[in-house]
Amino acid sequence: MDLRLTANGSAVQLVTFPAKDPANRTLLMVPLAVGPATRIGQTFPGPVSISADGNQLAYYSSDSNAGTDQLFCLDLKSGARRLLASYNYPLRFAWSSQPAWSSDGKHIAYAAEERDGLGFVIRLYVVDLATGARHVVASPRWQWVESIEWTRGNSALAVVGQQHESSFQQIWYVPYPASRDGVRRIGEDL
Repeated sequence: MDLRLTANGSAVQLVTFPAKDPANRTLLMVPLAVGPATRIGQTFPGPVSISADGNQLAYYSSDSNAGTDQLFCLDLKSGARRLLASYNYPLRFAWSSQPAWSSDGKHIAYAAEERDGLGFVIRLYVVDLATGARHVVASPRWQWVESIEWTRGNSALAVVGQQHESSFQQIWYVPYPASRDGVRRIGEDL
């Protein structure tokens, strides 16, 4: 579930209902105040998030025949869908965390599962919706990322993640687009 305060001040909650096939989720937008729920006219194979203005969705999709994972943006008014990023297997999106919209709707942060000289790693990225440019976010070497959210002012990401060599997930403050120097854990508790 994703809870957002839209630009007009109303709160909207996204609710997914997995059918017998969890790769085809039905999505409802439910106003937290008064009003009917709105069913989105397609199914979604994975995590979905809504923009702050309530007009767009970001979601992952997988094309096993082509061997790719994709990140799409869906305009809820026009139904237009735009490809924002794609990975060829074995690289893929970290489906354990949903894409995260910046409050101004200009950027989407996500986690991707990759490999490097040391082996498996999850990296954070931000895609600029105007240009389509992807930027790697300087952060720890992750083995798991559960959640990503933008901080107020869109100057950093709050990440629930597990560093390599760690046994537990922690909450992290990750500046964007600043350097790795400002990355820090928020608290020491489990």
